[in-house]
Amino acid sequence: MTGQIINFSGHRLSTEAEAVLALHFEKVIDGQWPEFDFNLPITAQIQSALSVLPATLDGTKAVTIIPPGQSTLAVLLVSFLHGLLGHFPRICYLELSSSGLYLPRFETGISAQETRLAGRRFRLQRAKSLGLPNVPPEQ
Repeated sequence: MTGQIINFSGHRLSTEAEAVLALHFEKVIDGQWPEFDFNLPITAQIQSALSVLPATLDGTKAVTIIPPGQSTLAVLLVSFLHGLLGHFPRICYLELSSSGLYLPRFETGISAQETRLAGRRFRLQRAKSLGLPNVPPEQ
């Protein structure tokens, strides 16, 4: 893998995890994710958090994220990054190792873009099986 990985999990990466990630990415960024207030405009808070990162977020460099554990925030962040980058970021899965540390697991590469395309194929398949007219073409 290349590009940059940004840790949005809210937990600092262990030295071991950083070392493993440094072998696979040009840049490892430990994003300090603030406490979000869902009563305030969420996009402004995401913009504020992203604007202080030493990351290239213009779509010219690959971006992989370690998402926040809070599921609502994770979905909103991925949606925002999709709009910013023009495509979905890759997702890095951290797994509890036998030593008790959370380490990256690359053999389960998670591509949100591929998942999106699979969802489109499923939508088309279901629409055809239900005989729905004017099914949009697969993109």
